[in-house]
Amino acid sequence: MGKKGITAVVAIVLLLMMTVAAAGLAYMWVGGLQKGAQDTGTQGVNQIQQQAQTSLKADSMWNNSLSNISIALRNTGTTAVDLGAAGTAYYLNGQAATITGFSGQSLAPNQVLTINTNVSFPSVAQTKIIRLATPGGYDISFTCDPTTAGPGVTC
Repeated sequence: MGKKGITAVVAIVLLLMMTVAAAGLAYMWVGGLQKGAQDTGTQGVNQIQQQAQTSLKADSMWNNSLSNISIALRNTGTTAVDLGAAGTAYYLNGQAATITGFSGQSLAPNQVLTINTNVSFPSVAQTKIIRLATPGGYDISFTCDPTTAGPGVTC
Protein backbone atom coordinates (compact mmCIF):
# COMPACT_ATOMS: atom_id res chain seq x y z
CA MET A 1 0.00 0.00 0.00
CA GLY A 2 1.11 3.47 -0.74
CA LYS A 3 1.73 6.10 1.84
CA LYS A 4 -0.70 8.91 1.90
CA GLY A 5 0.51 12.52 2.12
CA ILE A 6 -1.39 15.65 2.92
CA THR A 7 -4.66 15.61 1.13
CA ALA A 8 -5.54 18.27 -1.40
CA VAL A 9 -8.12 19.86 0.93
CA VAL A 10 -5.62 20.26 3.78
CA ALA A 11 -3.05 21.68 1.35
CA ILE A 12 -5.54 24.26 0.05
CA VAL A 13 -6.51 25.28 3.59
CA LEU A 14 -2.85 25.74 4.54
CA LEU A 15 -2.18 27.81 1.41
CA LEU A 16 -5.22 30.01 2.13
CA MET A 17 -4.07 30.57 5.74
CA MET A 18 -0.57 31.56 4.57
CA THR A 19 -2.08 33.94 1.99
CA VAL A 20 -4.32 35.60 4.57
CA ALA A 21 -1.38 35.96 6.99
CA ALA A 22 0.83 37.49 4.26
CA ALA A 23 -1.95 39.90 3.26
CA GLY A 24 -2.41 40.93 6.91
CA LEU A 25 1.31 41.61 7.34
CA ALA A 26 1.40 43.62 4.11
CA TYR A 27 -1.63 45.66 5.24
CA MET A 28 0.00 46.48 8.59
CA TRP A 29 3.32 47.40 6.93
CA VAL A 30 1.69 49.72 4.36
CA GLY A 31 -0.48 51.27 7.09
CA GLY A 32 2.64 52.08 9.13
CA LEU A 33 4.31 53.68 6.11
CA GLN A 34 1.23 55.76 5.42
CA LYS A 35 0.98 56.98 9.04
CA GLY A 36 4.63 58.03 9.05
CA ALA A 37 4.19 59.95 5.80
CA GLN A 38 1.01 61.60 7.09
CA ASP A 39 2.68 62.68 10.36
CA THR A 40 5.65 64.15 8.46
CA GLY A 41 3.29 66.03 6.15
CA THR A 42 1.30 67.43 9.08
CA GLN A 43 4.48 68.66 10.78
CA GLY A 44 5.59 70.33 7.55
CA VAL A 45 2.25 72.10 7.12
CA ASN A 46 2.31 73.30 10.75
CA GLN A 47 5.84 74.66 10.30
CA ILE A 48 4.88 76.49 7.10
CA GLN A 49 1.81 77.99 8.80
CA GLN A 50 3.91 79.21 11.73
CA GLN A 51 6.47 80.74 9.38
CA ALA A 52 3.68 82.52 7.49
CA GLN A 53 2.31 83.95 10.75
CA THR A 54 5.74 85.07 12.01
CA SER A 55 7.32 88.25 10.76
CA LEU A 56 9.94 90.44 12.43
CA LYS A 57 11.17 93.82 11.25
CA ALA A 58 13.94 96.03 12.56
CA ASP A 59 12.37 99.48 12.77
CA SER A 60 15.78 100.98 13.54
CA MET A 61 19.26 100.18 14.82
CA TRP A 62 21.53 102.63 16.59
CA ASN A 63 24.70 103.14 18.59
CA ASN A 64 23.65 103.01 22.25
CA SER A 65 25.41 104.64 25.21
CA LEU A 66 27.69 101.58 25.62
CA SER A 67 28.83 101.82 21.97
CA ASN A 68 26.88 98.65 21.19
CA ILE A 69 24.09 98.02 18.70
CA SER A 70 20.53 98.53 19.90
CA ILE A 71 17.63 97.28 17.79
CA ALA A 72 13.98 98.37 17.83
CA LEU A 73 12.39 95.10 16.77
CA ARG A 74 8.73 94.92 15.69
CA ASN A 75 6.59 91.80 15.35
CA THR A 76 4.57 92.43 12.19
CA GLY A 77 3.14 88.89 12.17
CA THR A 78 -0.02 87.48 13.69
CA THR A 79 1.59 85.21 16.29
CA ALA A 80 3.93 85.83 19.22
CA VAL A 81 7.64 85.16 18.66
CA ASP A 82 9.79 83.72 21.47
CA LEU A 83 13.29 85.07 20.84
CA GLY A 84 14.74 83.00 23.68
CA ALA A 85 13.22 79.65 22.63
CA ALA A 86 15.39 76.58 22.97
CA GLY A 87 17.15 75.96 19.69
CA THR A 88 17.16 79.60 18.57
CA ALA A 89 20.55 80.34 17.03
CA TYR A 90 22.28 83.71 16.73
CA TYR A 91 24.96 84.64 14.22
CA LEU A 92 27.26 87.64 13.80
CA ASN A 93 28.63 88.09 10.28
CA GLY A 94 27.84 84.47 9.45
CA GLN A 95 29.52 82.96 12.53
CA ALA A 96 27.61 81.41 15.44
CA ALA A 97 27.64 83.85 18.36
CA THR A 98 26.21 84.47 21.79
CA ILE A 99 24.33 87.74 21.48
CA THR A 100 22.78 89.05 24.67
CA GLY A 101 19.57 91.02 24.78
CA PHE A 102 17.38 88.50 22.96
CA SER A 103 17.19 85.84 25.71
CA GLY A 104 13.86 85.46 27.42
CA GLN A 105 12.27 88.07 25.18
CA SER A 106 8.92 87.43 23.56
CA LEU A 107 7.15 89.72 21.15
CA ALA A 108 3.37 89.79 20.83
CA PRO A 109 1.87 90.79 17.45
CA ASN A 110 2.44 94.49 16.66
CA GLN A 111 4.66 94.89 19.74
CA VAL A 112 7.97 96.80 19.51
CA LEU A 113 10.85 95.71 21.71
CA THR A 114 14.16 97.52 22.17
CA ILE A 115 17.02 95.04 22.38
CA ASN A 116 20.39 96.19 23.66
CA THR A 117 22.93 93.71 22.30
CA ASN A 118 26.52 93.05 23.32
CA VAL A 119 27.65 93.57 19.71
CA SER A 120 29.89 96.61 19.33
CA PHE A 121 28.71 99.27 16.91
CA PRO A 122 30.70 98.99 13.66
CA SER A 123 33.27 101.55 12.59
CA VAL A 124 32.79 103.41 9.32
CA ALA A 125 34.65 100.73 7.34
CA GLN A 126 32.66 97.82 8.82
CA THR A 127 29.29 96.22 8.36
CA LYS A 128 27.81 93.94 10.99
CA ILE A 129 25.04 91.46 10.23
CA ILE A 130 23.07 89.99 13.13
CA ARG A 131 20.99 86.95 12.19
CA LEU A 132 18.62 84.85 14.24
CA ALA A 133 17.14 81.49 13.31
CA THR A 134 14.33 79.91 15.32
CA PRO A 135 13.57 76.18 15.61
CA GLY A 136 10.30 76.80 13.74
CA GLY A 137 12.25 77.70 10.63
CA TYR A 138 12.00 81.50 10.88
CA ASP A 139 15.21 83.25 9.82
CA ILE A 140 15.89 87.01 9.77
CA SER A 141 18.99 89.17 9.39
CA PHE A 142 19.63 92.73 10.52
CA THR A 143 22.42 94.69 8.80
CA CYS A 144 24.18 97.57 10.50
CA ASP A 145 26.26 99.61 8.01
CA PRO A 146 27.31 103.08 9.26
CA THR A 147 28.21 104.19 5.71
CA THR A 148 24.51 104.09 4.76
CA ALA A 149 23.31 105.35 8.14
CA GLY A 150 21.52 108.62 8.45
CA PRO A 151 22.03 111.41 10.97
CA GLY A 152 22.47 110.34 14.60
CA VAL A 153 24.61 107.32 13.61
CA THR A 154 21.84 104.81 13.10
CA CYS A 155 21.93 101.77 10.83
